[in-house]
Amino acid sequence: MSVITEIFGFKKAIEKISPDYFKSHPSLLELLATILLLFMFKGIFYAFLKDVKSSIYALVAWLLYLFWYVYSIKKSEVAVYLNGITQVVEDFPKYIFSRIRSLTIKSVIFGCDKSSTTEKLIEQLYLDYGTFNTLISNKKIEKLYVGGLCRIPFLCAYGAFFHNISAEIVMIEKFHDGKWTFLNDKTMRSQKIQIDTVNSKLNSDNEIALLVSFSLPIDISSIPSKLQNSYSHMYVKNCSRNLFMDTKSINQAVNTIIQEIDRINSTIKPSIIHLFLSVQTTVALKIGSRIQSGMHPIIQIHNFDAQTKSYPWSLKIMPMETDIKSKITLINN
Repeated sequence: MSVITEIFGFKKAIEKISPDYFKSHPSLLELLATILLLFMFKGIFYAFLKDVKSSIYALVAWLLYLFWYVYSIKKSEVAVYLNGITQVVEDFPKYIFSRIRSLTIKSVIFGCDKSSTTEKLIEQLYLDYGTFNTLISNKKIEKLYVGGLCRIPFLCAYGAFFHNISAEIVMIEKFHDGKWTFLNDKTMRSQKIQIDTVNSKLNSDNEIALLVSFSLPIDISSIPSKLQNSYSHMYVKNCSRNLFMDTKSINQAVNTIIQEIDRINSTIKPSIIHLFLSVQTTVALKIGSRIQSGMHPIIQIHNFDAQTKSYPWSLKIMPMETDIKSKITLINN
């Protein structure tokens, strides 16, 4: 029944009355859509008893509408899944969609499996950039669903793909129960973000670091020694792997991070800002999407190795470059 109510657009029509309310009460939305559907079928049944020929025309029209509905989803919506830290290449978790959408939506897989070297991952990123540009060149694409599991620097790099595109971007997150889900539109819990700027000054190389401790606390001694006295540190009191559960909180957190990058760039004027990020997937993706040419200096995003408790490699993003191989480069520390 859920599939049919979606096909006829009942759910979408009812949801427009109060989007936030019905997203928080999906059972009520389903009930109201089902009632409308039953009334429609009742009308068709009585019409069939009175005029068989007209009812057949109505059935043909409905089948044509069904074909158009499925075709429109296939052409206007794409699911993008990012691989990088799993043993095998995974596909987009389509179980988060309704049945009809999961059968029709096109999915695109970016990245490689866990066994791939960082050199192979960066080469794949270059290839994925070409694929992505071909994908969005189709102006009919209205919505992109994005999710995946990658190293933080690659999440930011892939996030840069989404800068300045017209399609609506809907990000998904993997929570503690191991299942993927859409982020809630309502604020689930507020977090007070604090910033320590005591050591916010340039080092001898005219560089500075920005540490963001949201998922886990970052140990200052783990970052390169040349930056241990030149950094700003953004943090919350109680770190958590899924700290932000809703879109509004994530956007506010990313805005705070970008504002600190802007402050550092305008007042301290470094040649490079080094990012050490302990954040969830959606935050990293959105940070990457907000790095802009003309507004930000070179951004170098470092990858943490839990075994060595150090940052052995990083990705350098040069916002002013247009060629992808010059814009994003791998740096082995």
